[in-house]
Amino acid sequence: MACDNVLNYEVVLAEGTVANVSQTSQPDLFRALKGGGNQFGIVTRFSLKTYKQTTQVWAGILTFSIDKASQVFNATQTFIARYDPLSHMYLSMGGGSNPQLSFINVYIFYNASSPPTGDANPFAAFYAAEPIADTTSTKSYSTLIALNNNGNTPQNRWLIGGHTFPNLLAPYGADMYLKQWQAFRDMANATAAGDQNLLFSMALVPVPAVAMRAGENVTGVQNMLGLEPDAGDAVWIDYTLAWLDTKDDRKMFGFVERISNAGDRLATSFAPGVASTNAIPGAVTAKEAEFYRTNPRYMNYALLDQPVQSSYGKKNERFLKRVQKRYDPNGLWRKNGGFLWD
Repeated sequence: MACDNVLNYEVVLAEGTVANVSQTSQPDLFRALKGGGNQFGIVTRFSLKTYKQTTQVWAGILTFSIDKASQVFNATQTFIARYDPLSHMYLSMGGGSNPQLSFINVYIFYNASSPPTGDANPFAAFYAAEPIADTTSTKSYSTLIALNNNGNTPQNRWLIGGHTFPNLLAPYGADMYLKQWQAFRDMANATAAGDQNLLFSMALVPVPAVAMRAGENVTGVQNMLGLEPDAGDAVWIDYTLAWLDTKDDRKMFGFVERISNAGDRLATSFAPGVASTNAIPGAVTAKEAEFYRTNPRYMNYALLDQPVQSSYGKKNERFLKRVQKRYDPNGLWRKNGGFLWD
């Protein structure tokens, strides 16, 4: 996670002083800032751990017709279960009446000039599903970023919401993704009702257990996101909506609430007792395993009325409330928006 790579925060505190917050100077605040939100101060500078980069990376977009959805989700489940730390991918899938959104895009990345060949290629299963378009090539980071922005459609109004899924052992993980995607498309098509100015997108972002553990190794400090690698691999689901007219606000907000709640219900009830990939047997209780099927929620993908605070776990929630009151006893930052720790 990006927050794991912060070595020092320059922060304006509630009483008006500026502090350099690190693991040694103020360890409680340092940890709280790693995923705890905006209720602790105004960060004016980040000092980050840097990593030597190759001059070129291999990346691009694989585009699939929607009849390949089952194969794509199977490939996604396998990719997460066999995660290669040099690789990354995420899915973006549209819904509604706009024909530009009637495809599945898989954004793939490998931190080298090319990925391994044959079965060692972490993206082999995606290629086996036969994409209808492939933009992958060796390129610079700047070129990659520019290409990823090409599909953005200007709209007046935006909304993001989401939830968490486990990456269940095969075949259940892919089956669950497919079921939620089908529910998303059905609901989006019904909500759009032929209006091509209502845009709906569902994204699936892997959160492998190995990546959860790697973050703590940077500074030795566990971030506040509430991730539990012993419970296995997870994914964050993001719904991004865009539209033009305020008359559609209620309709679009209602859509995100309904589809997110449906995702929570599915994750809770689907294939009971089946573990996530790379879970350590016996490391978490059955009750904890059930909790991590839908938690934690990623703050950047959450609606304001979703329970982000409690999704971090009771221990983290108590810690963040205590730190917030210590550094802001008069509640200055609690007057802001966002997810409040009181």
